Amino acid sequence: MFGLEDYPYKNGFYMGKLKFPTDYPWKPPSIMLITDSGRFESNSRICLSISDYHPESWNPVWPVRSIIIGLISFFVTKDHTVGSINRDDKERERIAQESKKVILSHPKYKAIFKPYEDNIPGLGKPI
Repeated sequence: MFGLEDYPYKNGFYMGKLKFPTDYPWKPPSIMLITDSGRFESNSRICLSISDYHPESWNPVWPVRSIIIGLISFFVTKDHTVGSINRDDKERERIAQESKKVILSHPKYKAIFKPYEDNIPGLGKPI
């Protein structure tokens, strides 16, 4: 995720993982962030109404984009859930400022996204 406009995440880069069950779209994916955000624990499942924590509220017509939008919308709240952490805004801002460097050196980023860098705003050439 990148391009968040809200303080303290402005200009931050965050990498996560959606793990889809074999019977997706009938069941929801698990959601986790791989890199530090100051909002969610790294490498821990996040409890959201659109995640595998709440299959009863899942709707199979929701596209992947809706899952990401739901995660982003929860990012900027102060609500607590399983997988969230409480860091102050200054710490979250510091993490956001360092996040681009962290992402660019992360092995998963290099393996998956490096070839597409020119198409990622803020990393490669302007689109």
